[in-house]
Amino acid sequence: HKIKVELKEFYNQKNIVGGLFPNDVGFFESISINILKEVNKKSFVYIHGVPAYYEKGTYDSADYLLVYGESIKRRLVEVGVDPAKVFVVGHPRIKAQTIDIRSSLENILILGNSQPGAQLKKDKVTFWDRGNIILYCYHIQKALEKLGVKQVTFRPHPSENTDWYKNHIDLNFFKIDTSSSLENILSKSSLVVGPSSTVALEALSFGVNYIVYEPFIQQ
Repeated sequence: HKIKVELKEFYNQKNIVGGLFPNDVGFFESISINILKEVNKKSFVYIHGVPAYYEKGTYDSADYLLVYGESIKRRLVEVGVDPAKVFVVGHPRIKAQTIDIRSSLENILILGNSQPGAQLKKDKVTFWDRGNIILYCYHIQKALEKLGVKQVTFRPHPSENTDWYKNHIDLNFFKIDTSSSLENILSKSSLVVGPSSTVALEALSFGVNYIVYEPFIQQ
C-alpha cells in the first residue's frame, strides 16, 4: 500500500502524461498501470518480442499495445483484442530488407534460455528446472561434435548467472562471451542456435541463419 501511495504521489507531482512499459505483469509495471488509470493517464505496453501467449486477457491491463509487426497485431485481434488498441511500431533496430543468409559451422553462436523460461501469465508463475539448461547445452554440444565442431561461442541470456554456467558446462567447447554487443557477435557468427526468441529476427537482419531449438516445449 505504501509503495502505491508513493508512486501515485510521484506521478501526480511530475505531471506524467502517460506510461510506457516493457510488460504489464511485473510488480512495478502492473501497479503503475493501475495508478495511471486512477489518475486518468494513458498506459502503453511495448511488447518487446514475439508474444508467448495470444489469449484474451493477457494484455488487457494497459490502454494500448505497441507491437513489432502486422502479423502480431493480427494474432492479438483474432483472440479478441480491440484493433484500435494495438499499434504497429516496428523493431527499433530492424528494417525490412532483402539480404543473403549465411549458414555454416565455422563460427557458431549458442544462446541460453531466459529465466524463468517464458513470459509470465497473469494467473500463474512459470518455473521450470534450470538444470535442464545444462542438458540443453549438452545435447547441442554432442550434435555439433558429431559434425566436427570443436568450439562454439556461448552467450547466456541477460537474466542468467554466467558464473553458474561455468561450473556445469564444458568450457573447452563453450567459449562464453558476455562482453561483445549483440550486434557485433551476430555480425561475426556463421550460424546461431537458440530458443524461440526475437533474436532470431535480429540474426536474420544481420544475414546469419538461426536454428530454433526448443526441446522443453510441450504441446
